[in-house]
Amino acid sequence: MTDASPSTDDDIQLYDFTDDADGITREMVSPRDFQLETLLDFAFGVDDEMKEGMISLTVHSQGTVISGTAIHPDAWADEMVENMAPIGDGGLSMGFKKVYENVAENREEMRARRTGKYRPWPARRYLHMKEVLINPGNGEI
Repeated sequence: MTDASPSTDDDIQLYDFTDDADGITREMVSPRDFQLETLLDFAFGVDDEMKEGMISLTVHSQGTVISGTAIHPDAWADEMVENMAPIGDGGLSMGFKKVYENVAENREEMRARRTGKYRPWPARRYLHMKEVLINPGNGEI
């Protein structure tokens, strides 16, 4: 027997989203598809730390079948830069690279602010894929 008092519901403090410094809302934290989120956590790490991760994936959405390889957002950006490089004088690919680097830097700064302070992190909202095949079930995309 211990001297510790039993936990009560009053001991549990829910995160208050009303004054979140980054504007994160409860809706942003809840994954749209828990199973997909868990699979992507396995492939890329909970904090997207496994940049070399990839996984074959088929997604069904509103009658459309999308099949390909899910890749890390940074790998996707690198492929986009590589694919855009031959266009024009390379300005398009360098412009895209700079924009993506700024977005990634802002994401990492926000992660650093939130880590260790028990602040929830937004769920993924995008799938980054390569070698994609799309089969529109209704004939429209």
